[in-house]
Amino acid sequence: MNNIQIRNYQPGDFQQLCAIFLRAV
Repeated sequence: MNNIQIRNYQPGDFQQLCAIFLRAV
């Protein structure tokens, strides 16, 4: 997780990341 850096984050991107994370779990 340390490799992932927060940069230019937007609400839409955050929602996509959440969806991908939930899908991965």
